[in-house]
Amino acid sequence: MEVDFMNPLKVFHEASFKIYLTRQRDVSLYY
Repeated sequence: MEVDFMNPLKVFHEASFKIYLTRQRDVSLYY
């Protein structure tokens, strides 16, 4: 993943989105 230090908000958003996808995947394992 390319890190854009000039746009920390974008980096934060991408990280949050990855976490969101991971959590969705983990939740789907229980159902």
